[in-house]
Amino acid sequence: MSILNKVKRQLRTKLDALYIRSAPWRAPVADYVGEGTQLLRSLRICLVKQETFGDLYTQPRLRGKELLYSTIHRSGPIGLFGAKSFDFFILKISDSEESTVWKYLHADMDGPLPEDILAVRDKSIVNGRGELVTAVPQSQVAVSMFEVPWEHYDVIISINFSVDEKIIRDHPKQLWCYVLQEPSMRHYKQSMRQPLFSYDLFLNQKFTYQFSQRREHEVNFPYNFMHTESFRSLEPKTDSVREGVFIEIHSVINLTAPQKDRLAKFGSLRFPREERFEAVLDKMMKSKYFISLRGQHLAFKIWGNSMIDAVGAGLLAFGDPREYHNLDLFTAFTSITSVEEFIDKVTRLENDPERYKEELALQQRLLNKYCFYEPLKKLYNAYHKKQLA
Repeated sequence: MSILNKVKRQLRTKLDALYIRSAPWRAPVADYVGEGTQLLRSLRICLVKQETFGDLYTQPRLRGKELLYSTIHRSGPIGLFGAKSFDFFILKISDSEESTVWKYLHADMDGPLPEDILAVRDKSIVNGRGELVTAVPQSQVAVSMFEVPWEHYDVIISINFSVDEKIIRDHPKQLWCYVLQEPSMRHYKQSMRQPLFSYDLFLNQKFTYQFSQRREHEVNFPYNFMHTESFRSLEPKTDSVREGVFIEIHSVINLTAPQKDRLAKFGSLRFPREERFEAVLDKMMKSKYFISLRGQHLAFKIWGNSMIDAVGAGLLAFGDPREYHNLDLFTAFTSITSVEEFIDKVTRLENDPERYKEELALQQRLLNKYCFYEPLKKLYNAYHKKQLA
């Protein structure tokens, strides 16, 4: 490593620490959910993905929690469900360049081969445990992009480039946004410079600060866009007494038997088993704390979608910020570097219920601001700016 890069890394580490410590000032007490919901209820939003995409919802005709529980893996942008109107479509692929960017996944990040991606559309959907999510292949519920009444929506959010450029140019009043499924894709770096294929906004899956000023078309918008009422509004059975620790799936292998025994004094130890999301959410709703520590098993930094889910489900989430791209949900207290530090801090909270409430409230304000209100405000302002153009 060059001296310059070493200095940059040291500077970034110090700035990250200062940023995390500034959490109480960055997220003062405010009604982020209420103000954001007002903006959301003024917009007609459409979310689309392609029949070849191996995540998110699989049954477009469902609504609310049934739509959420049809997901293949992640919860996704459930905060959008409360819009003035919200629709979700699975679209058939076309032979255009933009419709087939997934073919670069293998070359860009050693991802699946194009023929394997194509095969997804005609298969029954199963999760990592082999449990059936839906017996209906996505190709059977997919519609042509030319059949969707795009004029009925204000904002369209596409996973990858599900809608061809020709349609976008034919609908100049709509705000066209896209999320790329993998930041390692070549189109991600290209999108940081300018939006591609006539889309308006690039939603970058981030919810953290950066040194340089990003361009106007790039918006911090997490993949799991939500606020602290999103899960509860869909699944209100959350009145049980919380206890125990929910352990991020890749962190489980780091725990020794003695550490598990010490953690068990806080209650049940729960972790996802690549099961249906309904079961994962049930485990989170019963838990009080979340821990993510990958340590030596961390091959690369993670984005933090599981941490969003945890805070959104009402847990106080702890982790090592050095393992994360996105830092906005961390506070000085919830930043840890070892299981022992986690045990020490949770012990203090168990003996000080008021401190627990304060830490939980602060982290929930961070979620509501950075994973809901701020990204939504950017979409709202961009849509109205386009109407004046």
